[in-house]
This record gives sequence, structure tokens and C-alpha cells, in this order.
Amino acid sequence: MLKEPKPGGGILIVDDHPVMVGLLLDLLRTAFPGQPIRSAASAEEALETCKLNLPDVAVLDIGLPANSGLVAATQIKALSGSIGVVMHSIFDHEIYREQSVAAGADAFVSKTRTYAELVPAIARLLQAA
Repeated sequence: MLKEPKPGGGILIVDDHPVMVGLLLDLLRTAFPGQPIRSAASAEEALETCKLNLPDVAVLDIGLPANSGLVAATQIKALSGSIGVVMHSIFDHEIYREQSVAAGADAFVSKTRTYAELVPAIARLLQAA
């Protein structure tokens, strides 16, 4: 019998680069004190984390090992459409923005614009949660 995921709230960071994860943890802990912040290094780990505790927002890198962040976005949205999904990628090209929308993402933030755009995008999605 499948367990229903329980609401865990907070933010899930999905990126396979430890330095980026550390940077995002620092940024988001400062911007959203009191919010639980978890991390995963792959699409598979992200989905398992979401199955156990539904985050309010998931921040997904596109370039993940095995399955891409786009695949993860689709799977996470299928698990619960209420999870806000932000695609966060160094690939700042229109095609990736279009693919992100098609995968169900609520926002796209280029890694080159992290400090200017990521916190406002997450704040907007947390307000909607």
C-alpha cells in the first residue's frame, strides 16, 4: 500500500553541485528564516523526498545526472500540483524556458540571476502555498 505524502512545507533544493547547494542553503536560510530547507542531488532523490514530505517549493537544476530537472519537475507536479516549481539553470536559453513551462514549472531563474531573482520567485510561490 502506498503511503500518502505528508505536508512537510518548506523548500527543496535539487542540484548535483555541492558548492551550489551550499550557496543556495545560505541564501535561502537568510531569506526565509524558520522555513525547513532540504536538498537532493538527483531527480530520483528529489522525488523520494517529495513522496515523504511535500515541500511548498522545489528549486530544480535542469542539468542533473540520469534524469533531468525537467523530468523531475513533471514528476513532482504529478505527485502534487500544489508544489511550486522553480527551474534554476545555467542554461539561460529560450528553449529551456519553454521546456520548463511545458514540464509544469512555475518560474525559471538563470543561475546568473540567482541573487536578483530567486528569492522573489520563491517568495511569490510561498505566498500562494
